[in-house]
Amino acid sequence: MQIQAFWARVKKPAAAVFGVLVILLLFGFYALPKLIIYQLPRLVEQQLNRKASLKAMTFNPISLKIGLLGFQIDETDGQPFVAFEKLDIDVDGIQSIAKLALKVDAIVLAKPFIHIKRNKNGEFNFASLIKPSGSEKTDDKSKFFPLVISRLAIEEGQFFWEDEFSDQPLQEHIKPIDLVIQNFSTTKASQFEVAISLDSSLAGHFNWQGKAGILPLASKGQISLSQINLERLQKILQTPIRLAGQAGVDVSYDLSSTAGNDLKFLLEKANINVKGLRYSDSSQSDAVVEIASVDLATAGEFEQVNGVFSSLLKQGSIVMKAISLSDTKQKLAEINDFKISGINVDINHQTVTLESLETGHALIKAWLTSEGINYSELFGKSQSETDQTRVSSNQSSTAEKPWTLLVNNLALTEYAMEFQDRTLKQPVTFNISPIIFKAKNFHSGQLQTKLPFEFAANINKTSLISLQGTVVPENLKSDIAVKVKDFRLPFLQSYVEPFLRIDLVDGTFSAEGQLELDKPVEKPPRLSFKGQAAINRFVTRDQLQNKDLVKWQNLSLKDISVDWPEQTYRAESLTIDKPYVRAIIEKDKTNNFQDIIISKTSSTKIAETGKTSVASKDTAKPPAFSLSHIIIKNGSSDFADLSLILPFAAKINALDGGLDGVSSEKNAKVKLNLKGSAYDLAPVIINGSISPNLGDFDISLDFKGMPMPLMSPYVVQFAGYKVEKGKLYLTLNYKVENNQLTAGNTILIDQLELGEKVDNPNAASIPMELAIALLKDSDGKINIDVPVTGSLEDPQFDIGNLIFDALVNAISKVVTAPFSALASLLDSDQDLSMVDFSAGKTELAEPEKKKLDDLAKALKEKTGLQLEIKGQAYEKADWPALTDAALYDWLKQLKVSELGKAGKNVREENIELSDEDYKRLLTQLFLQKFPLLAETSLLGTPKLIDPSAGDFYQVARDKLGETIRPEQKRLKELAADRAQTIAKYLVQQGGVPNERVFILDSVVNPNTTSENGDVKSNITALLSLKAN
Repeated sequence: MQIQAFWARVKKPAAAVFGVLVILLLFGFYALPKLIIYQLPRLVEQQLNRKASLKAMTFNPISLKIGLLGFQIDETDGQPFVAFEKLDIDVDGIQSIAKLALKVDAIVLAKPFIHIKRNKNGEFNFASLIKPSGSEKTDDKSKFFPLVISRLAIEEGQFFWEDEFSDQPLQEHIKPIDLVIQNFSTTKASQFEVAISLDSSLAGHFNWQGKAGILPLASKGQISLSQINLERLQKILQTPIRLAGQAGVDVSYDLSSTAGNDLKFLLEKANINVKGLRYSDSSQSDAVVEIASVDLATAGEFEQVNGVFSSLLKQGSIVMKAISLSDTKQKLAEINDFKISGINVDINHQTVTLESLETGHALIKAWLTSEGINYSELFGKSQSETDQTRVSSNQSSTAEKPWTLLVNNLALTEYAMEFQDRTLKQPVTFNISPIIFKAKNFHSGQLQTKLPFEFAANINKTSLISLQGTVVPENLKSDIAVKVKDFRLPFLQSYVEPFLRIDLVDGTFSAEGQLELDKPVEKPPRLSFKGQAAINRFVTRDQLQNKDLVKWQNLSLKDISVDWPEQTYRAESLTIDKPYVRAIIEKDKTNNFQDIIISKTSSTKIAETGKTSVASKDTAKPPAFSLSHIIIKNGSSDFADLSLILPFAAKINALDGGLDGVSSEKNAKVKLNLKGSAYDLAPVIINGSISPNLGDFDISLDFKGMPMPLMSPYVVQFAGYKVEKGKLYLTLNYKVENNQLTAGNTILIDQLELGEKVDNPNAASIPMELAIALLKDSDGKINIDVPVTGSLEDPQFDIGNLIFDALVNAISKVVTAPFSALASLLDSDQDLSMVDFSAGKTELAEPEKKKLDDLAKALKEKTGLQLEIKGQAYEKADWPALTDAALYDWLKQLKVSELGKAGKNVREENIELSDEDYKRLLTQLFLQKFPLLAETSLLGTPKLIDPSAGDFYQVARDKLGETIRPEQKRLKELAADRAQTIAKYLVQQGGVPNERVFILDSVVNPNTTSENGDVKSNITALLSLKAN
């Protein structure tokens, strides 16, 4: 009964509820899906102005499972915008009610599709769907909607991206996209599991697996990206740089937070690798960087506590293999190995620490042109960009704290460089390999501390340069041990050619020492070097003659001390072993060193240089230098003088000695001592002292036994003769003090014999045979002293001309006054060139005999001389003394006439007049010629009309003598007799060989002058000398 009564009471309500449930179930199963299928597309179209469609829907009102099939929203052009194949939602209603939270057992979205596009005008295809936000206030509460999702999945999703706004249209298709989230909840502090994977032509394969939570925020897991296409990434990002290659990323992390919003992110491991990386930036340069592989690994911690953020990267490393840098034509650099290890980055303290940076096995190509180094051109920026960068960097440097970089170990090994200098006419290539550089403990925040480093490089496989020491980066203060070994000087040939016409055939430069560099504040840099240097096997060749010019075996400079800008240059010794110089005087009087110099200096450059030099003289200190010893060992030279009529060549060998005390000090005196030999026969000694700063010197030079035939060209130039025989002993002494030259030239020539005469219009007009005969002594030696004096202040001063003139004067003096030379030989002041006679006489007076005795003595010593005697008679002086003889001959003729009339034929030369005949004929002739002056007495005795006129016979002789005209024949005979008298005395009394005495044709009334030019008034015979 009770049951019936209960049933009766609830029957109608139960029926109503059941009916409603049935209606709801029918509505849920059938009506609601159809309603949504019909209304949802229309609602979407009304709200979004896009066509939409839904193929099917299922709803289970009992299990609260919802399924949507074939949903799609179209673009305005009819293409799909958003779509999915199926969406299943499984809600656990009972649990939702029980836990007062929406409990979803599963949400599965199958094959979703999204299409995002940027049109040519820059607008996105979803721009019209976004409405401006209103000013409504939102209720910002920290509480999440209570939601529990056991499983959320996206299966085989797709994302399609298009960009028509870029210069090149881009597309990116990401598929499949798979997402699984399990045990998601906003109701408790628990973590849910997450797994996401997707594939993209851009990003390759993306995978995220881990756990996450939102109350509090936390996550832990691994993220990996593989096969990232950097080229497509760059195109999508629209950056000016160009990238290519494939990258991959592996990250393990742990993110945690607290209720106070403090965060901690632990980067347990992060690995980034790139294969086939290619980088370029067309907006900056034509450079292309290619790296075969890049591997980056690191770990780190990131925290935000009480609003303060801190971060630290630690134990990082970067390893790169096969790095190359190229331009549009070729590879410029290749680095096989590059590794940075022990990377620690503290962002809060702005420090970067590198335990080591190592790189090796590299090849770098560089060249220099008139526009600069090739890399500056490759990476060059415009001036405006550079200025802008500089300004921005200055602003940032003043506004922000600078970062600090620490590098504990830096090492470059097995580097190589090919450097070419293309600024030269013949480019020079330097192959520098291997290059090694090491440094330790670099600290950018402590640039004032010393940085130890080592550097070594081999140049062109023959030369070594090494540096080892410390440098202070802040001011480059350095203390470096420098070593250069066997740098080959021929590599510098192209640098020499613009200036000199020589070939650097051989030679090596070596140096070793300590280099110190300092840059005090507000002062010029200071550089000092102490050590030694050497140039060995040095050979230069004259390009014009293709012969060795200057060379030596070894040159060493010991104990060098250089200080700049103090301008002090000092060394203990300079030693040159086997030096050689080839010196040539050309036909035009220039020398071969002038020929090899190439002059290109313009007047403008000279003016600018002059201005610069004047300014520098005002500010810079004058250089101070000193070289204690210069040592020459086994030197030699070839000398040629082509300016002579006959070309001359001389060779000096075995030159030893040197100089001491070379210095810039004002009173410095350089001592010179050299010994050598000419032609390996004649010793040469040079010694003395020089004061270069005062212009004073005192030098002597000795040549001993120089073969004169080898010097024929100079004798031809001087005298016009070759030399057949002879040796030269020469002593030169030059002394200059207060610009006044005093020089002594002592010349000894042994057994000099002249050879053939050579036509030379410039030769001294000196009778050389006579000069030699006069100068030679009985042993065949010639001694000449040629003193020279002059003033160096005279603008016409020329030491060569002075010596030449002095020598010519000395020889000319001997030749023009040979008898004076002979007299000086005998310590006599007599004039041996003339012999005096009494009027009309041929007899020698005693003083003249003494003179001829001296002359005979000199002639016996000067065996190369011949004596010539010219007899002379003087009409005025000699004829008065000859009239008595002429009158006697006249009277003899009268006697012959008388005898002839008597029939006797007698020759005049056979007539001898008696005193009686002489007086008779004289009286007869006088009365005949002068009848008014005399008469005869009654007794026939002649007498003068004027008795006071004197004795008759004497007056008769005088008057008749006056009537006799001078007879040239008689005077000529007198002159000849005098010459014979001299010759006879010299041969018979003086012992002079007859073959060396010659009588010349006599002369009457000569113009007689002495050697000194005085006119001789007395009666003389003239003597002259000639060479045999």
